[in-house]
Amino acid sequence: MLTEQKLPHSRQFLFLILIVLCLGIAFRFYNLDHKVFWNDETLTALRASGYSAAEVVRDSFTGDVIDIQDFRRYLRIGDRTAIDTVKALASENSQHPPLYYVLVHYWMQWFGSSVTAIRSLSVALSLLVFPCFYWFCQELFKAPAVGLFGIMLIAVSPIHVLYSQEARPYMLWIVLVLLSNTLLIKATRHQNDYKLWIAYAITLATACYTFLFSIFVAIAHGIYVFVLEKFRLSKLFQTYLLSSLLAILLYTPWIWIVINSLSKINETTAWAQGNWVSLSRFAIARLLTFNVAFFDINTQSRFDIGASSVISWYWLIPIIPLTIFLTIYSLYFLSHKTSLPVWSFVLILILTPVIALAVPDLLSGGGRSAVPRYLFPSFLAIQASLAYLFSRKQVEQSGKFLGQPFWNLAFATLISMGIFSCMYSAQSQDWWIKANRQGYALEAAEIINQSQQPLLITDDDAGDVLSLSYLLTSNVKLKLLDGKSINDIPDGFDSIFLYKPSEELRLSLEESQAFDLEVLQKPNRFWQGFWLVKENT
Repeated sequence: MLTEQKLPHSRQFLFLILIVLCLGIAFRFYNLDHKVFWNDETLTALRASGYSAAEVVRDSFTGDVIDIQDFRRYLRIGDRTAIDTVKALASENSQHPPLYYVLVHYWMQWFGSSVTAIRSLSVALSLLVFPCFYWFCQELFKAPAVGLFGIMLIAVSPIHVLYSQEARPYMLWIVLVLLSNTLLIKATRHQNDYKLWIAYAITLATACYTFLFSIFVAIAHGIYVFVLEKFRLSKLFQTYLLSSLLAILLYTPWIWIVINSLSKINETTAWAQGNWVSLSRFAIARLLTFNVAFFDINTQSRFDIGASSVISWYWLIPIIPLTIFLTIYSLYFLSHKTSLPVWSFVLILILTPVIALAVPDLLSGGGRSAVPRYLFPSFLAIQASLAYLFSRKQVEQSGKFLGQPFWNLAFATLISMGIFSCMYSAQSQDWWIKANRQGYALEAAEIINQSQQPLLITDDDAGDVLSLSYLLTSNVKLKLLDGKSINDIPDGFDSIFLYKPSEELRLSLEESQAFDLEVLQKPNRFWQGFWLVKENT
């Protein structure tokens, strides 16, 4: 353990921490509204405003011509309440628990509904990750240096910075996962302090009300306590079970809603299922997923549930071996330098989510385990293990395995890779976390905005159309259809565009003798295409 150890050159070390932390915070605020406000984020604003996608389709996808600003009203707080937010989620998206969306609802009331305002909640939550991670490391390792190294790793971790600028629940989830980890560790060391067990139960339930995959964290905790007690139903394990039961009881209302919505959940999460790939492509995609915690230059630029397309991964050939070596060696080092309660917690927290997601992918196909955001608990544990490794190597004498200069260089390399990745992604409007279809939308919006009086016709998903509306100028008019053919197009527009149509809508225009379609973007398996509609004369 490192409890009494002091780092050499402490002033220089603290200065380094300050520099890296300031860079990490700056990356989180820089260009906050620059990246595309994409489908999932517009659905966040929609739910937080108290609306469901079904209401948008019912009221706006009628075939009438409407203004952009009128269409965006669904993303502004009006007379809807937080109760409407919960109802919208329960009826349509119960796989998304309500806590984060309720927070966004009140955040929008206080700070407005601009892209910057909505995303700023995630930035604020991301700043809480630093003290929470430090506390977690302090409780687990009893060594301040580990937490300080960990803060630097997280500050410039590309995956952390990317999701700190996303209007999605993952920063809140990370905070609650760290708190539940810390409280469990404290509770197992103070077995008779029932306040800690109650606090743990409440925090775990709160995490479940933030993201459904908190169940994997709960399972990891159960395995950890069982291992800690040498697979005996000891008093400690029984206390843990009672605490877990309290968490389950607190979460029961939403469990009931999820159970009654399973068919709807299967329908809306079908994108992650049934995507068979070769074992080599499966492995490559998971390596790319692992690597985004350290280095990310959008090599997954055609990322679609992780395994379906692997582009330019060979650019990572010199980097992936380094990150894999450091991770594996850090776990080896951890297991030899710490006691069972320490190293087993880290290892179990890494493996449980990975196994829970990878096994269904291998057995039935799919890309769940290649979605980086689902693996945040594993990333946190890996970063804690690396932080322990680097902090110990700083206080060990040279001449041991590889020597201190190597570890200084390795740490500097990880930090430099993170800084470079954050600088690179900060300049881009699109990134793999946006599902990599936004490049098409950006190009289409640029074409549409060049017209003086454009009309956009589409029957696309409501979230995608809401996202596109943020890229369009106010003079664009919309004609939104709900899976229907089109019989007439109103006059008075100098350009008419057909955007991501269903096959039925596109064929109704192609077969019409009144119109011709000029391809502007060819359809492919990721994109339904984009056309200019010309009237026959």
